[in-house]
Amino acid sequence: MIIPKGETRHQNLLTSYTDFSALLSTLKSEGFSGIIEIEFPEIKGAVFIDSGDIINAELRIVDLVSEHPLNLGTAVLTDEDDW
Repeated sequence: MIIPKGETRHQNLLTSYTDFSALLSTLKSEGFSGIIEIEFPEIKGAVFIDSGDIINAELRIVDLVSEHPLNLGTAVLTDEDDW
């Protein structure tokens, strides 16, 4: 997938103090379009946002033995109640 490089708004946020729902709410109110990348040692994910609305998401669990991503697929979210 080729994604145009834009300006990074937030980087290296710690999960211990990041309120993800508040972040999504702020991005929605600002009409944000872009990607939220989430990365843990064994899990990587992305939330795709268009004009403040979540349009898709992807989650990958890394196989620690082979260090290759295990693609769990994508989820299309159509309503805020889905998340």
